[in-house]
Amino acid sequence: MGQYEPAFVANAIDSDVLTELTEVDFQNMGIPLGDRKRLIKAIKAIGAVDKTGVGDDSQNAQSAERRHLTVMICDLVGSTALTARLDPEDMGAVIDAHMPLCRINAIL
Repeated sequence: MGQYEPAFVANAIDSDVLTELTEVDFQNMGIPLGDRKRLIKAIKAIGAVDKTGVGDDSQNAQSAERRHLTVMICDLVGSTALTARLDPEDMGAVIDAHMPLCRINAIL
């Protein structure tokens, strides 16, 4: 559709009027029927995105809700030294054995 850029430029069509264009407007610009239909379909999709707010970062940023986030990092005591001594598979087995214990303690 890039071949129609000169027609858009010549008619001063920007994003602010894009969603208002009709099939007659495209016909007056000399765009063939098939491409007119494709353009209208694409413009309707853009309008649907704008109405939902999806894809419009400026509006989303203004209405975004800020929340506090707490991150807790847990480490096995001595795990760095243990990693140096064990094969990666063996270290994975140690961590896999430790995880169920963490889940049980978290429930208690």
